[in-house]
Order: sequence, then structure tokens, then C-alpha cells
Amino acid sequence: MKKNTDDPNKQLVMLRKIITFPILTALMLIIATQTANATENLADTETADATNPVDPSSGGATLEKVTVEADASDPYDDPNWANDPYNKAYTIRNSSTATKTDTPIFDTPVSVQVVPRSVMDDQKATRITDVLENVSGVRAQPSLGIGNNFIIRGFQNNNVYRNGLRSNNIFPQEFDTANLQNVEVLKGPAQLYGRTEPGGLVSLTTKKPLDTPYYSLEQRFGSYDFYREGVHGSVTRVERCTTTPA
Repeated sequence: MKKNTDDPNKQLVMLRKIITFPILTALMLIIATQTANATENLADTETADATNPVDPSSGGATLEKVTVEADASDPYDDPNWANDPYNKAYTIRNSSTATKTDTPIFDTPVSVQVVPRSVMDDQKATRITDVLENVSGVRAQPSLGIGNNFIIRGFQNNNVYRNGLRSNNIFPQEFDTANLQNVEVLKGPAQLYGRTEPGGLVSLTTKKPLDTPYYSLEQRFGSYDFYREGVHGSVTRVERCTTTPA
């Protein structure tokens, strides 16, 4: 009986060649077909361009002139921009809560979050508790409508500062947003304010007089017999001096 002396590795190599050759042949045919089609399409395009050239005098290939204009001035550079009643920005760059000076928030070494007047107007917020829903780490506590109690970073706090001065806590009251320009929250301890809670404090900034006259009338109506009316006005110093009673 004759023994099979063929090497198994050689048989495996031959089997791979038998399987690989048809696959490579099919791939080469596909590539050649695609190349021929692309060459034919390119030739057709060149022929069409040669037979139908674009006439520059017709203006068909000329685009219209585009003028781009932009204002290089930054509205944040205007000191009265933050108090402008027509300002609809949600970002305030400067704050005086942390250092009691007009300092950019970016350069302030503590965390300060400001809710501007535009947010209050768009959300129709009438209470401080509604405004502080926009500040992270601050939660309002039930106060029976006679005060403002908050939890800032886990610490209870009922101290509210108005224009840098601490409000009276003997007769607690819930502040209205009608005369407020900004609501700021200073997170963390603040040595400039003396004894404060380590969680932070809430600071209110009232509206300031404007350089130009401004008047507005607002009315709101809602469910459960809710209604609210507000009148806002600001006159310049010249108007106050020249206006006489009729």
C-alpha cells in the first residue's frame, strides 16, 4: 500500500491559491469596469463643454456682489448697557457682589451667578424664589409667604442683601421683582459681608436712573383671579429741572 507523503502545509497553500485566484479576478474586473465608466462620463462632459461654451458677456457665470457688514463695537463696553431696558441679553460680564467693585466675573476668585432683568421679563417672574430657580445649588424653602428662606450649597440662609446692604430680618418680607435689575448669588463664604452663612448669599440690585427718558406700562392676567399691573418710568435730570406743574 502506497503512503501519502505529501506535506499538509503544501496542501493548505494550494487550497488557498485555488480560493483566492477567482476572488482577485472578480475584483479586478469590477475595478476595470468602474474605471471605464468614469472615463466615458468625463469624455462626455468635456464634449458637452466644448460644444456649449459659457459666454462671459452673458453674465450667466458671474455671481452677484455680496457685501458683508459688521459692527466692531462691543455692547458690553458701554457702562449703561447692563441697565438698558431694551437689553435682551442673558449674560452679564461684571458683578459687584463679590468684591463690592465693578469687577468682571471672569476675574472674580469666587463663584458668582447673575440673573439679569431680561430673564425675569421673559419668564414673567414676580418673586425672588421664582428667579432663583435659574441658579444651580439654590433651593427655596417654605416661608408661608412672609419671607425668603433658601438653602445654598446645603446651608440654610435667610439673609438677603439689597444694593450691598443687609436687609431687615426683624420684619421678614418677600421681595418683589418689579424694581430689580439683577439678582446675584455669591456661592461660598464672603468675608466682606461679615458673618454670613458658608453656603453663600443672595444680593439684589435695584434699577438705576437712565440717561434717556423711558416709560412702560405692563398688565398681566392669569388663572385664579391673578392680575398684576406695573408702571415704570425714568426721566433725565434736565427734564426734572425744566418741567413745571400746569
